[in-house]
Amino acid sequence: MTKPAGSTARDNATLVDLLWLVMRRIWEDAEQRLAPSGLTMKHSWALHALDEPVSMSGLAERLGIDASYVTAIADQLEERGLIARQPHPTDRRVKSLVLTDEGRRVRDQILVELWTTVPVLDGLTDPERQELRRLLDKAADGAIGEAAGSATRG
Repeated sequence: MTKPAGSTARDNATLVDLLWLVMRRIWEDAEQRLAPSGLTMKHSWALHALDEPVSMSGLAERLGIDASYVTAIADQLEERGLIARQPHPTDRRVKSLVLTDEGRRVRDQILVELWTTVPVLDGLTDPERQELRRLLDKAADGAIGEAAGSATRG
């Protein structure tokens, strides 16, 4: 027996509301913990996205934000000595962003300080965390598949 469409819509809306609430709480907690260092979650994301040199547009794509906003983030991180702009190896018109040694140190420190304990997840057992990860991986794979499908249809 299939569920009425309205029921599915309500269930999905509730799931999205819960996901949004969890992410907002994680974001707010992380922002509070980062505040003393003068960094934000967007700075943290940028540092974690720079495992290898990447262009400004490449970083914008990885972070899912507008390229003009990446310039501000890059400027702030460069001022602090956490990243450097270097010529692109094959296109001299493009600058690559790279982590400095200090940037790697701060990135690794943030990883431990922010994500060793996540209050929103602390109430979950290890098996529950593994199940949540499995379900989120499955949902993310579906979202990636949908995005790829719509790109080929468009």
